[in-house]
Amino acid sequence: MTLRHTLVALVFLLCATATPTHAKDAILGLEHKVPSLSAHDQSPIHLYLWEKRAKKIEPAQFSTSGKVVLLVHGATIPGRPDFDLQFPPDKNGLTYSLMDFLAAEGFDVFSVDIQNYGGSDAVPCGLCVTSQVAANDIGAAVDYIRKLRGVERVNLLGWSWGATTTGLYAQQHPAKVNRLVQYALYLEPSKPGATYDGGEFRPVDLEACCREDFVAEATDKGVFEAYAEQSLRWKKQAPNGIRLDVFTKMPLLDPKQIKVPTMLIYGAKDSVCRVDQEPLPGYFRDLATEDKSLVIVPNGGHALLLEQMRGRFYSEVLKWFAPVGPTVERKPPMSVDQVREFATRYTQAWCSQEAESVAAFFADQGSLKINDGAPAVGRDAIKASAQGFMSAFPDMVVRMDALEAAGENYVYRWTLTGTNTGPGGTGKRVKISGHEEWTLGTNGLIERSLGHFDAAEYQHQLQNGAPQ
Repeated sequence: MTLRHTLVALVFLLCATATPTHAKDAILGLEHKVPSLSAHDQSPIHLYLWEKRAKKIEPAQFSTSGKVVLLVHGATIPGRPDFDLQFPPDKNGLTYSLMDFLAAEGFDVFSVDIQNYGGSDAVPCGLCVTSQVAANDIGAAVDYIRKLRGVERVNLLGWSWGATTTGLYAQQHPAKVNRLVQYALYLEPSKPGATYDGGEFRPVDLEACCREDFVAEATDKGVFEAYAEQSLRWKKQAPNGIRLDVFTKMPLLDPKQIKVPTMLIYGAKDSVCRVDQEPLPGYFRDLATEDKSLVIVPNGGHALLLEQMRGRFYSEVLKWFAPVGPTVERKPPMSVDQVREFATRYTQAWCSQEAESVAAFFADQGSLKINDGAPAVGRDAIKASAQGFMSAFPDMVVRMDALEAAGENYVYRWTLTGTNTGPGGTGKRVKISGHEEWTLGTNGLIERSLGHFDAAEYQHQLQNGAPQ
């Protein structure tokens, strides 16, 4: 077998369905459909994107933490079996799911299926799904995730063929990639004049294609069988575009054009993508970044991330993705007096009938959540939220009642008065109090505000007026 696991990243904001998984571990699973283009005729298709994150983390927080990762599978098996294998933890409590591990560490983790793989749409040709097509699909996913989470750059990890396709994407779009992990990267060049006539597709035979990926003595009992069973829930054939590339187009990557921080990681006993590949030392040397690492994990095979040494693999990946953003010059924390002055100006902005002036108190991707509603993320959304109140109450006045320190955060208490004479209003006067819980960023702006007021009392006053 040449290469296995394909690409991960494909974007789409359509039809996100929440399906909680691992409730015991407080991990949430979400399915997304991402629009892309068919390699066959450029018609619209959808890609399958699977997300795992901790339930306790508000999605808006990822815009400031930058802890967003996209995983890309190889040439045969789709993303979920590769990166989210569901199997009982080992005797030390260590999961077999890289996605669950990273989610528990505070990351928002995505895995994508390239077209003709897994849950993504099928196209009639297999040879047309080349490495460049996969890189294009990754680009769709990256752009979707960037928009969804309000980040400029995404961390990428690719396994086997996925290491090639993520590398190709990073080579072509370095401004959108934060840090890269190329796991089990295949580098051997194609033979001059070689051709490929293996047909458009090949059947997915787990014994034939994947048993050799596992080091038998380093694999826990039942893991391969679980991997095979979960893999066969998806498509029963794989496209041969990758084989066409391997036989006729290698090398596909130019390390001198890969400028993002890059880690190469291999299992020492990988028989598919060997650590003694002749091009490997030169490839590592020529990576156009000083921030690079080559890691070889002892007793690990091609399927290192599912074997007994996966803890070492997880640890190396976690360390690599730990510096998850550009270095930011941190301002010293504001004093209580400075925050009070900030809150006074914020109050004046709410009284100004200029919604944009309210949004200016928030970070670019800050969020405002009111009671149990969906958070408004980003200044445009916050401006729209503020405008809703200003339009409903043209004479609105907001008073600051108190400002209280709560650990590293602040509680801003307010009272709003106004007459509901805006479009569709009831004409009733309202006087309602509430508070916001602020998380302030290093730039001195609001990263997150959780707003609370008595919604039932507010609705009552809209119909009956404020108490005299």
